[in-house]
Amino acid sequence: MQTLRRLARAAVRYGVKPEDIGPISTFNDDDYLAKYLDNMRRWETPSFYGCTAKHRERARREWDKVISKVEATRDMQSSKIPMPVAEKKARRRDVMGQPPPVGGKRPAQREPEDGFDLAIRSSKETGLPFAVYILEDMGVVSDVRVEVARSTRIRRSETVKVAIRPTVQVTRGHLEVHELTLLTRWVELNRDVLINYWDGEIESTMDAIQALKPIGPAS
Repeated sequence: MQTLRRLARAAVRYGVKPEDIGPISTFNDDDYLAKYLDNMRRWETPSFYGCTAKHRERARREWDKVISKVEATRDMQSSKIPMPVAEKKARRRDVMGQPPPVGGKRPAQREPEDGFDLAIRSSKETGLPFAVYILEDMGVVSDVRVEVARSTRIRRSETVKVAIRPTVQVTRGHLEVHELTLLTRWVELNRDVLINYWDGEIESTMDAIQALKPIGPAS
């Protein structure tokens, strides 16, 4: 269901309804859903296609119906037929977006491009001297993180990547010590929101944004 929920969140941002992707049976095929989601990462931003709040709300209602139907169907199937352990592991790989091992190693995972897996919080909104990108899990990045940029106009590949679990640490790029200290304060203040948004427990980006708190002056 995680793959379906990720696809639904991405589709809602573009105003894409389930019927635009396929019949209800389509949404029981995790492989197809993962491939469709991967293809969406190559799309332009939603505004490029003229997507409005009205389109997103209409799509959200339709996706909620489909998810409920698929959830009910899978619950019925799982209660009748026990799933082999190997299949459970394979399905977990699909759900988490991890490719199966090849020759004992995993293929390199591609970083997300500019697109629908993030929301940007400005310096004014965070109390930090830079913008912060909060992310939701799309099955590409291995664990929860945020990204930092001194300007929202830079390319996604130029942002500083910062893991926040179990501790806050820069994994790519560079932050000065005082900048990392400030970011750590902000992350600790908003840790639950960031992790719940990443995990999909907070499904609405707007709900996540409204729950984030700015840091105040250091005492």
